[in-house]
Amino acid sequence: FHALIQERRTYIPQGWTKFYEFTPADLRSAADLLAPAGGSGRSPDLDTVHGLLGTSVYGGRLETAADRRVLEAYMRIYFTADLLAGRGMHAKLGGTLPLPQSASHADYVRAITSLPAQDSPQLFGLSLNADRAVATRTAMHVASSLRTLSTPAEAAAHFDRERWAAELSPLLNLWQKMLRSHELLKLADEGAARQPNGRLDTPVNRFVALELEKASRLVYAVDAVLGSIARVVRGAELLTGAVQKDGATLLASEVPAAWSDLWEGPGEPGQWIRAAVHRVAGLAGWWSRVEQGALLQSPLKLGELLNPGNLLNALRQQTARAAGCSIDALRLICALDRSHVSKTPTEPVQVDALVLQGAVMSPNGLVEAPPDAPLAHPMPPLFVAWIPGDIPDPYPRDRSVGLPVYLDIEREKMCAPRPAGLSAAVCWGSGIARRCRAAGAEMLTPLRALPSCRFARALRPGAHPKARGAQNTVHRHRERVGAGWRRALRVC
Repeated sequence: FHALIQERRTYIPQGWTKFYEFTPADLRSAADLLAPAGGSGRSPDLDTVHGLLGTSVYGGRLETAADRRVLEAYMRIYFTADLLAGRGMHAKLGGTLPLPQSASHADYVRAITSLPAQDSPQLFGLSLNADRAVATRTAMHVASSLRTLSTPAEAAAHFDRERWAAELSPLLNLWQKMLRSHELLKLADEGAARQPNGRLDTPVNRFVALELEKASRLVYAVDAVLGSIARVVRGAELLTGAVQKDGATLLASEVPAAWSDLWEGPGEPGQWIRAAVHRVAGLAGWWSRVEQGALLQSPLKLGELLNPGNLLNALRQQTARAAGCSIDALRLICALDRSHVSKTPTEPVQVDALVLQGAVMSPNGLVEAPPDAPLAHPMPPLFVAWIPGDIPDPYPRDRSVGLPVYLDIEREKMCAPRPAGLSAAVCWGSGIARRCRAAGAEMLTPLRALPSCRFARALRPGAHPKARGAQNTVHRHRERVGAGWRRALRVC
């Protein structure tokens, strides 16, 4: 179990969302906690075992709810009453390696030596094409390192007009091309003054107006920085400290703070500009549909928004007004067929341009991606709505899975909670991810990593309490563990 937890870090962010420092101290602590839990003729307290491992030993290091759900799924597979009592005759590690049911060291040595020389993603419950995602991530890291090495720090700290002109001209030309082709300054001037009035004054329309205002500030910020650099390079303006700082940042292939403070986009300046321009142009189309009163009746692309999570919050507020209930009484659902979400206070919203990672969408639901499958597969349109608690989910729980949406490929910021009922799933691998793709740029919105179909039942909400620190664990398990608690606390 400890080896699985550690080696799963190879597949970040499909395995874990980030690199966690699982150490031999965690292994010793877990072994000491589990020693009195099993044994012949004894019934282990699984709630205590799962609670201590999930909140104090391993769970104490995890930082996201998605990672904690993966850990819970692992514990419910490998820490069962039969396994702890030595009765798990048919248990297999990763679905392939039979687990020894004795205390003999030789049995475990034989099991370890039977492992293949190269780890397979299937051993960790991941999709078979997870290796391709690792290779892509490694290539991106190498490219970023090469860009950093090509720009010495001492050279970027000093102003060299010829060097600035040679290395920053592609970025300056890109911005000028974007200004002309999209009329960005005109869109920015118009977007800053947009406000919904009368019957158009709804939470969703106000959200679009705020997005337009922020997009306008993005355009002004980029134009101010690149315009000043261009004038300095031509000799039409004196070099200031702020311009030199922005120029050095761009020479290092990093995004200036004045831009990233407004919107956290891609880390490379050229990609950041393209992504920002794509959203500015897309939001102009959103506002035209707002003025026609047909925004929510038309398909929406989350990749055209700067803050897609706020759209769901605005839709939630608008639904609460229509249903005459509190916001907290609503929950998010989605379905592949509009008829499955017809009994909602407001019309469901169609979301397009989603891309699935780690699985393939088939007519019967989600199926595991083969080893040679591409990293991303197009998703059919999804219909999203907020519903009160008295309306049933669109799909039965045993035939569906809820997947939260993230804002980026690193899965650090969540866009939305797990909606109920994505689709009937025949088999699905962990690392499943969805993202919104648009022409010219793409905004990544992956779903959290999910274990394989063996983990489906373990991922249901309310499995056991989330991590709240070791001190809260003391109060939660004091009565169950009794006198043995003091020893466990010293180990933790």
